[in-house]
This record gives sequence, C-alpha cells and structure tokens, in this order.
Amino acid sequence: MAAQTTILKAIRQAIAKKLYSPSYPIVSLTTGAGTPTSIVDTVLAAASQSEDFVRAWVYCPTATYGTPVTTVEALDSSETGVAVNDGISVTAGDYVMVEGEIMLVTNKVANALLVTRGVLGSIAVAHATNLSLRQLVTTSVAVSGTLGPTARVTNTSFSGSSSSLTTAPAFAAALGVNTEYELHYKFHPRAVRDKVNEILQNMRRDVWLPFAGSITDGDMETSGVADWVTLGAATREKITAGESVVFGRQSLRVNNALATQYAENTSALRIAPGTDIFVAALVQINGGSGDAVLELFDATNAESVETATLGNVYRGPALLAFTATVPATASQLRVRLVGTSDDNVIDWNFVVVLPVEDKLFTYPPTLEYAEDFDEVMYLPFGNEITVGNSDQAYRLFEGTFQKWGEAQPVTDQTAINAFRLQLLSGKQIDRVLFVKGLVDFPTLSAESDATACPDDILVDLATADLIDDWAQEEREAGRIEVAAAKEARANTLRVRIGPRFRHFRSDRGRVVGTLRESGRW
Repeated sequence: MAAQTTILKAIRQAIAKKLYSPSYPIVSLTTGAGTPTSIVDTVLAAASQSEDFVRAWVYCPTATYGTPVTTVEALDSSETGVAVNDGISVTAGDYVMVEGEIMLVTNKVANALLVTRGVLGSIAVAHATNLSLRQLVTTSVAVSGTLGPTARVTNTSFSGSSSSLTTAPAFAAALGVNTEYELHYKFHPRAVRDKVNEILQNMRRDVWLPFAGSITDGDMETSGVADWVTLGAATREKITAGESVVFGRQSLRVNNALATQYAENTSALRIAPGTDIFVAALVQINGGSGDAVLELFDATNAESVETATLGNVYRGPALLAFTATVPATASQLRVRLVGTSDDNVIDWNFVVVLPVEDKLFTYPPTLEYAEDFDEVMYLPFGNEITVGNSDQAYRLFEGTFQKWGEAQPVTDQTAINAFRLQLLSGKQIDRVLFVKGLVDFPTLSAESDATACPDDILVDLATADLIDDWAQEEREAGRIEVAAAKEARANTLRVRIGPRFRHFRSDRGRVVGTLRESGRW
C-alpha cells in the first residue's frame, strides 16, 4: 500500500487556518464576477472592517477566466498538439491545466494548441477526452516559481452579495464565479511554502535503496530517463505509482511498438575483461504477450553475454539474476531491458551490476552525507519461477531481509567522489544488496506536489516557526506583550506535537570520523 501523502495546497491552507484563526475568510470561493482588480464574495460583508483585509495577500491557486474550454481528443503522455472545443480565449504564452498537469501554450491555430507538456513541476501523463482545460492567470501577477496569481488588498467594499476586495496589481482578467482564493493576512504564500520546505529539509525518513553498483540510475531514482535509451519506436518513462514500484519512488516503464524492443543504459559499462559480475533486475510485465528479458550485452563485439527471462504467464513482480564473466575482448558492456512482443508494457524497478569481488563502491547518490548511511542488507532469492519461458527468474519476498555484513562510508573530502562505501565482509556478491539509510523529504513546488511527511507534524512545526517570526517582528517593534503571547502560542504547538514527532523522527546521530554514534553501530 502506498504511503499516505498530502499535497502542497492542502498543507498551505491548513497552516493559514491555524496561523490566522479567528480571521475569516481564509479560504473561500468567489460568488460573483469581479474585475481584474476586484474579487467578489458574499461572505466578506459580515466583517465590515476595512482594516481586517487591507494589505492582506490574495492568492488564487487555480484562477480561471474566459470561455470554458474542453479537450476534444485523448492525449498520451508525449503529445504536444491539443485539440479543444473553443480556443478563442487561449493565446501563446498562456499556462493551461488538464487535470493536474500544467502545459505552456507555445502556438495556436484556431482550436489547435501546440504546448510544452508537464511544466512548472507537473508531470506529463495520459488524459481522456472531453476534460476541462483551465487557463491559469499568470500574466503580470505571477510569482516566480509555480505559485499562481498573487495580489494585495488595497481597499474594500461591503454591500451584501456585491461585497468585494480591491487588489493590486491587476489580475490578467476578471476572475470567474466559484474561483477559489486564499487570504493570507500576514505572510506572503511563498513565505509559507518556503517554511514548509525548510521543515521538510530537516525531517528524515528511512529508505531502502537497491545498490546499483556500476550502472548509472540503476535504482531508477534519478528524475527523467536520460540515463536509459530505447531502440527504434519503443518509448520509456518513469512512473511513480503502481504495484511495480516496489522499492524506491520510481520504476522505468518501457512500451514496445515492435517485437524485441528494449531500453539500455546510456553510458556503457567499462569493467575489466575476465571480471565476474552479478547482474539483477526487478521486473513486472504489465501488458502484452511477450516475455521480459534481462540481457548483458557485449557492445564491443555486438553479442549477448548472458540473459535471464520472465515468462509472460507470470504477471507479478519478479527478480531476474545471473552471474557472468566479462569477455576477454569486451571493452564496453550494456544492460538491455527487453520485451519480446510488439505490445509489451514492462516496468523495471531497479537494475544492478556488481563485480562479485569488489569491496569499495561509489557512495549511493541518494544519500547526502556519510552519517546518512545505516547498513547493507540483502534479500534472499525466493523460489525459482519456471512457468513459460522463465529462466533464472525468482519470486520476491519469500525470505526476510538479512544483514550482508559490516560496511562503512569512507570519506575523502579532497576527491571528486567525497564518499565511498566499503564492504568489510570478504564474501562474494551473489545477491541484490540494499543500502539502508536516511534521506530528507523532497521539497514541494507545484500545487499538486505531495509529501509523505505526516501532515500534522509538518503543519504544526511550520505554523510554530512562522508565529515565532511574527513574534520577533512584534518584539522589535516594542510590542513585548503581543510578542510574548505569540511565542507562547508557538511553544504550545511544539509541545502538543512533541510526542508524535519523537515517535516519527529517526535519530541522525553524531559523526565521529566515518562512524556514527547513535546506538546502532
């Protein structure tokens, strides 16, 4: 089951509600058509005090305007032409959103849009037809980054259903009815987002990383697919959801268009001839009638060295693994991820290439510091899979993780690679090794960016820090009692979340040389 996640928009709004309570409204919807410099909302009338709103920040996460526009064709994840029902209100330079994906319009001819897919931190994905295409108001008032239109309240008008806020600078167009907006009475919404990211960068979580060894992006954690190329018409993409993402956060999906298509590592492996190497991959066949094949290929002599196959009949995640010897005349090796039919859709969760006698490896790039490392584990092979054409294929999770042996980071701050990982065990490598360690939570940028950090901890810690910043400003202005009240409120939030935080947070420990004093060494 995937970890519970919360998106940036929900986190920011939760913080605002704690931060500005009992002010109202904080999050609301427009109830009438405004102008480029005004927002109309019936609930404003009850306040009747201009000072409650003047100088507050107005932020519209998904502001829309113009004629409702819908798509009239289904889109795959790479198409750049989008046909719509009515393109009259769309112009080049607009940002538009279909479901959660943001696109930049680069050209328009009648109702045909040419777009750049997956911009502003969103991800290009497939979409069905007849979906709403929302035009994001970003011209003249957009905050740099991915925050939407932001303005400041300069005046108010309270008259029942016509109650409004006057704003500056002007929005690109009048906001439509039922447009969501937020009122931030003290801090710019960017400051709230930055505080959230500051907290995330100081929070730690446990990770289990397949130790890829000699192959770049073997753990599939790198953003994008530049480290993997495909043959012919086959396409590849990183996916972040589904049962094939067994370890880490991503898998590489290869979609075939012809039989026996494959992806292979972009950077050739250069391993000394005669070296015995352990090669393995975690794979799942998600579509098509062909098999999945892991192949070690001698690019120097254009011939296969060794293969392992998962038969098409088996549709769960499986481990392909073998040990091979680098040919005497091979100077370049590649790992090929093959689908044998033209309709195959195959997900590869990781690929590892490890010289069996090596003891010193490049430090896993996902771990930032030496103290982030915990230990090296391995997962025993399950029973061999024998259905169909399967060969050297094994079931997962029929054994428990076991400690491989002692290991430690080795540091050299003068080297290009400041850290390396040293295996102290004399055993030959014949299993997939996993590095257990600690990493920061990723920061958030786009509205739909999600975090697995517990939202109660994140919201309370960020709110407390912002209240402290506010208290410091009050103290510097000589309002000592007001500052003290705010500091007490911030402290109350921290005390309340303390037990939950201590239960959640992993101890980073203290670094002594290359070892760590944390009770686990």
